[in-house]
Amino acid sequence: MTIVIQPNDQLNFISEFLDFNRIDYQKTDIFDQTKKTIIIPKELIESGQNLIIIDYINFAEFFNCESSSSSLQKFIADPSTHMWVGGYKDFLPVVVENKLGYDTKVLSQIDEMCTNKNISFYLESPPTKKCYISGLKNIQVKSLPINWLMRWPRIYQVSLEKSIGSKEFLLTAVLKLPRKHRFLLKEKIKQQSKIFDKSTVIFHAPLNVSDTLNYEALNYEDWIGDTPHQHSWFDGYPSMDLYRTHYVEIVPETLYDFGNFITEKTIKPIATKTPFLILSTPRYLEFLRTNGFRTFGSLIDESYDKIDDLSDRTDALLDRIKYIHDNGAQ
Repeated sequence: MTIVIQPNDQLNFISEFLDFNRIDYQKTDIFDQTKKTIIIPKELIESGQNLIIIDYINFAEFFNCESSSSSLQKFIADPSTHMWVGGYKDFLPVVVENKLGYDTKVLSQIDEMCTNKNISFYLESPPTKKCYISGLKNIQVKSLPINWLMRWPRIYQVSLEKSIGSKEFLLTAVLKLPRKHRFLLKEKIKQQSKIFDKSTVIFHAPLNVSDTLNYEALNYEDWIGDTPHQHSWFDGYPSMDLYRTHYVEIVPETLYDFGNFITEKTIKPIATKTPFLILSTPRYLEFLRTNGFRTFGSLIDESYDKIDDLSDRTDALLDRIKYIHDNGAQ
């Protein structure tokens, strides 16, 4: 089988994986400059036994013109050909919100065409009933949370040497989108101030989405610590002076309503061997366990993870924090 990857920065992790495992592939640009859309070349359609890997944005280009749509239809008419659609970003919310050109009518048309079931979407997390693509009949929808896990265990400048802890909890929400669960957690933490006297709690959450892009507007020296930041995305670095001196991390993940999206927020405590409690969607810890991880149920009551209501789930999380504080984080 010939493996063809559309050149794209979002698919570099796949190229790195194939290179590492010595799997032959070729990068072939199937973007037609004349028509300004993705068109599968005739030779890839006629040769059969091909796997084409593209990202979700390029996939949406197939219905920009008749020849583009026709090339896709001819390609998937052969059951020996396959197309994988993915990328390292989480595009489950993107599909739900109907952004980036994902028209539900277009997806329905492609789904009807794909009678050989040889198109596969690789999502960061399984779709829920709220997500349109959960109802597709022919397009295969699969979960591939390995994207983040391939990148961030090798997270920038991680040190696994921990000194004796001097503080109990670490909670940082820096340059994060103003999501409901983060503000709810912040308000509830204010009522538990004594618990966090020996902890580090930092909220730099912006007031609006545009502020999240203004890195220089925030004073982040108080949490970066001793890690030199040479990367444009400083939040991808664990601040090792913080991780060395804190016993437990409280992680406010990206999603809180539906879907399970593993990001650097979860990976940093894993990479630094720091026990964690995570505020995310219901059963997020269960999702981690289904993907081969062990969480801390033998030490921490993780029943908060199964509570559907966000406010109640946050209260239960804070009860666990209080219990750890009262009995000693060490």
